[in-house]
Amino acid sequence: MRCHWVNHDPLYITYHDNEWGKHKTTTHLLFESLTLELMQSGLSFLTVLKKREAFKQVFFHYDLEKLSMATSNDIEKWLSDASIIRHKKKLEAVIQNASVVVQIEKNQSFYDYLLVLINRQLPNFELNDPRLDLDISRHIAKQMKRDGFKFVGPTTLYSFFQATGFINDHDEACDFN
Repeated sequence: MRCHWVNHDPLYITYHDNEWGKHKTTTHLLFESLTLELMQSGLSFLTVLKKREAFKQVFFHYDLEKLSMATSNDIEKWLSDASIIRHKKKLEAVIQNASVVVQIEKNQSFYDYLLVLINRQLPNFELNDPRLDLDISRHIAKQMKRDGFKFVGPTTLYSFFQATGFINDHDEACDFN
Protein backbone atom coordinates (compact mmCIF):
# COMPACT_ATOMS: atom_id res chain seq x y z
CA MET A 1 0.00 0.00 0.00
CA ARG A 2 1.15 3.54 -0.80
CA CYS A 3 0.28 7.01 0.41
CA HIS A 4 -3.18 8.19 -0.61
CA TRP A 5 -1.81 10.88 -2.96
CA VAL A 6 0.02 8.47 -5.26
CA ASN A 7 -1.97 7.84 -8.42
CA HIS A 8 -1.42 4.99 -10.86
CA ASP A 9 1.13 6.78 -13.04
CA PRO A 10 4.37 4.74 -13.08
CA LEU A 11 6.46 7.90 -12.78
CA TYR A 12 4.60 8.91 -9.62
CA ILE A 13 4.84 5.41 -8.17
CA THR A 14 8.59 5.23 -8.81
CA TYR A 15 9.13 8.67 -7.28
CA HIS A 16 7.13 7.77 -4.17
CA ASP A 17 8.69 4.34 -3.72
CA ASN A 18 12.31 5.29 -4.37
CA GLU A 19 12.75 8.96 -3.54
CA TRP A 20 10.01 10.79 -1.69
CA GLY A 21 10.71 10.98 2.00
CA LYS A 22 14.22 9.53 1.68
CA HIS A 23 16.67 11.69 3.59
CA LYS A 24 18.87 13.75 1.30
CA THR A 25 22.02 15.51 2.44
CA THR A 26 23.92 16.43 -0.72
CA THR A 27 23.62 19.91 -2.13
CA HIS A 28 22.86 18.57 -5.60
CA LEU A 29 19.90 16.45 -4.47
CA LEU A 30 18.61 19.09 -2.06
CA PHE A 31 18.74 21.81 -4.69
CA GLU A 32 17.04 19.66 -7.29
CA SER A 33 14.26 18.86 -4.79
CA LEU A 34 13.86 22.52 -3.87
CA THR A 35 13.64 23.39 -7.56
CA LEU A 36 11.03 20.73 -8.26
CA GLU A 37 8.92 21.93 -5.33
CA LEU A 38 9.29 25.54 -6.48
CA MET A 39 8.17 24.55 -9.97
CA GLN A 40 5.12 22.77 -8.57
CA SER A 41 3.59 25.94 -7.16
CA GLY A 42 0.13 26.10 -8.73
CA LEU A 43 0.56 22.84 -10.65
CA SER A 44 0.31 19.14 -10.01
CA PHE A 45 3.52 17.47 -8.97
CA LEU A 46 3.04 14.88 -11.71
CA THR A 47 3.33 17.71 -14.25
CA VAL A 48 6.67 18.62 -12.68
CA LEU A 49 7.89 15.01 -12.61
CA LYS A 50 7.12 14.62 -16.31
CA LYS A 51 9.42 17.58 -17.01
CA ARG A 52 12.14 16.55 -14.58
CA GLU A 53 14.62 15.26 -17.13
CA ALA A 54 14.19 18.40 -19.22
CA PHE A 55 14.87 20.53 -16.15
CA LYS A 56 18.13 18.65 -15.61
CA GLN A 57 19.20 19.40 -19.16
CA VAL A 58 18.17 23.05 -19.13
CA PHE A 59 19.56 23.71 -15.65
CA PHE A 60 23.04 22.40 -16.48
CA HIS A 61 22.42 19.18 -14.52
CA TYR A 62 22.11 21.41 -11.45
CA ASP A 63 25.69 22.61 -11.67
CA LEU A 64 25.09 25.53 -9.31
CA GLU A 65 28.06 27.58 -10.48
CA LYS A 66 26.85 27.45 -14.09
CA LEU A 67 23.22 27.89 -13.13
CA SER A 68 23.98 30.93 -10.97
CA MET A 69 25.64 32.54 -14.00
CA ALA A 70 22.62 32.09 -16.28
CA THR A 71 21.53 35.30 -17.96
CA SER A 72 18.37 36.90 -19.26
CA ASN A 73 19.29 35.38 -22.64
CA ASP A 74 19.12 31.92 -21.03
CA ILE A 75 15.75 32.74 -19.53
CA GLU A 76 14.43 33.92 -22.91
CA LYS A 77 15.62 30.66 -24.47
CA TRP A 78 14.01 28.64 -21.66
CA LEU A 79 10.73 30.50 -22.06
CA SER A 80 10.45 29.09 -25.58
CA ASP A 81 11.28 25.53 -24.48
CA ALA A 82 8.03 23.54 -24.24
CA SER A 83 9.81 20.69 -22.46
CA ILE A 84 9.91 22.68 -19.20
CA ILE A 85 7.54 24.85 -17.17
CA ARG A 86 7.81 28.25 -18.80
CA HIS A 87 7.18 30.64 -15.95
CA LYS A 88 9.57 33.58 -15.97
CA LYS A 89 9.43 34.29 -12.22
CA LYS A 90 10.07 30.62 -11.40
CA LEU A 91 12.99 30.45 -13.82
CA GLU A 92 14.45 33.62 -12.35
CA ALA A 93 13.99 32.12 -8.87
CA VAL A 94 15.96 29.00 -9.81
CA ILE A 95 18.90 31.15 -10.92
CA GLN A 96 18.65 33.36 -7.82
CA ASN A 97 18.43 30.33 -5.52
CA ALA A 98 21.47 28.78 -7.18
CA SER A 99 23.38 32.02 -6.52
CA VAL A 100 22.33 32.01 -2.87
CA VAL A 101 23.39 28.38 -2.39
CA VAL A 102 26.75 29.08 -4.04
CA GLN A 103 27.28 31.87 -1.49
CA ILE A 104 26.12 29.70 1.43
CA GLU A 105 28.51 26.96 0.44
CA LYS A 106 31.47 29.27 0.86
CA ASN A 107 30.93 28.88 4.62
CA GLN A 108 28.91 25.69 5.11
CA SER A 109 27.02 23.05 3.19
CA PHE A 110 23.47 23.75 2.08
CA TYR A 111 22.38 20.84 4.28
CA ASP A 112 24.05 22.40 7.34
CA TYR A 113 22.45 25.74 6.49
CA LEU A 114 19.02 24.07 6.52
CA LEU A 115 19.77 22.35 9.83
CA VAL A 116 20.79 25.67 11.39
CA LEU A 117 17.52 27.26 10.26
CA ILE A 118 15.49 24.35 11.56
CA ASN A 119 17.33 24.26 14.89
CA ARG A 120 16.71 27.98 15.42
CA GLN A 121 13.01 27.18 15.42
CA LEU A 122 13.22 23.69 16.91
CA PRO A 123 16.18 23.26 19.26
CA ASN A 124 17.41 19.66 19.37
CA PHE A 125 15.69 18.83 16.08
CA GLU A 126 16.05 15.25 14.92
CA LEU A 127 14.84 13.78 11.65
CA ASN A 128 11.10 13.11 11.58
CA ASP A 129 10.51 15.52 14.45
CA PRO A 130 6.74 16.05 14.45
CA ARG A 131 7.26 19.67 15.50
CA LEU A 132 8.49 20.50 11.97
CA ASP A 133 5.15 21.63 10.61
CA LEU A 134 3.72 24.27 8.28
CA ASP A 135 3.98 26.96 10.96
CA ILE A 136 7.68 26.27 11.52
CA SER A 137 8.15 26.16 7.74
CA ARG A 138 6.64 29.65 7.61
CA HIS A 139 9.34 30.98 9.96
CA ILE A 140 12.12 29.21 8.06
CA ALA A 141 10.78 30.46 4.71
CA LYS A 142 10.87 34.04 5.99
CA GLN A 143 14.55 33.66 6.91
CA MET A 144 15.36 32.02 3.59
CA LYS A 145 13.72 34.94 1.79
CA ARG A 146 15.79 37.37 3.89
CA ASP A 147 18.83 35.36 2.81
CA GLY A 148 17.89 35.91 -0.84
CA PHE A 149 15.88 32.82 -1.82
CA LYS A 150 12.87 33.26 -4.09
CA PHE A 151 9.67 31.21 -4.39
CA VAL A 152 10.18 29.44 -1.06
CA GLY A 153 6.91 30.03 0.73
CA PRO A 154 5.85 27.89 3.69
CA THR A 155 3.90 25.34 1.63
CA THR A 156 6.73 24.90 -0.87
CA LEU A 157 9.23 24.58 1.96
CA TYR A 158 7.08 22.09 3.90
CA SER A 159 6.73 19.97 0.73
CA PHE A 160 10.50 20.19 0.32
CA PHE A 161 11.02 18.92 3.88
CA GLN A 162 8.64 16.04 3.16
CA ALA A 163 10.34 15.17 -0.14
CA THR A 164 13.85 15.27 1.32
CA GLY A 165 13.11 13.21 4.41
CA PHE A 166 13.47 15.86 7.10
CA ILE A 167 10.00 14.78 8.14
CA ASN A 168 8.14 11.54 7.53
CA ASP A 169 4.70 12.23 6.16
CA HIS A 170 4.01 8.84 4.65
CA ASP A 171 0.48 7.65 5.49
CA GLU A 172 0.50 5.33 8.48
CA ALA A 173 -0.65 2.41 6.34
CA CYS A 174 1.95 3.11 3.63
CA ASP A 175 4.40 0.25 3.13
CA PHE A 176 7.17 2.82 2.69
CA ASN A 177 6.55 4.47 6.06
